[in-house]
Amino acid sequence: MASTSITCEHRDRSLLNPWESLRKYVCADCPAVMTCACDSDIATDVVPHQALRGRDQHTQDHVTVTHPLVPHLCHDCRDEAVPAYPKAAHRGAASLIHRYYWHEIGRETRLEFLAWCQSQELPLFDASGKPLFFELQREHHQQYDDIHGAVVERIRAAHAQKPKYDFTRPSDADVIRTYGVIVENIQACYPG
Repeated sequence: MASTSITCEHRDRSLLNPWESLRKYVCADCPAVMTCACDSDIATDVVPHQALRGRDQHTQDHVTVTHPLVPHLCHDCRDEAVPAYPKAAHRGAASLIHRYYWHEIGRETRLEFLAWCQSQELPLFDASGKPLFFELQREHHQQYDDIHGAVVERIRAAHAQKPKYDFTRPSDADVIRTYGVIVENIQACYPG
């Protein structure tokens, strides 16, 4: 009697660590740890050291990727709502676009810079097979910065047309009213 194997569709999945450039997904229905096929260029040409392992955001343990480059795995490929993982504001990236779309900005900038490097016939790997992406980024920093700026503007325009993330938040007064926070006025006495 032949046995049939049931393949998991990985419907219930979560990010192993949303802060990595190459995102890994953990399936709740099977033991798979996966990357999405749409990130193949990032996995091979930019951060191959992240392609076969990730770091759990809670335990900091290294986790092996068991299913690399699974087609149509990520939220974007499945046309699902993408959870927001906003970064804290910092110098050069204080706007809400930078804080919420940091992953998209980084990914698109890297992909466009890779395409530019290929169009310039720049070597993407050294003789030992190590990627030269970050060396090329430093060497051609002006081109990288120009691409980055264009990507940010494109994402800003796309957000204005159809937001991917919701930036609205309740005001402090709304929170105080909603949760019934008691406010007491205290008169301070200043020595004169």
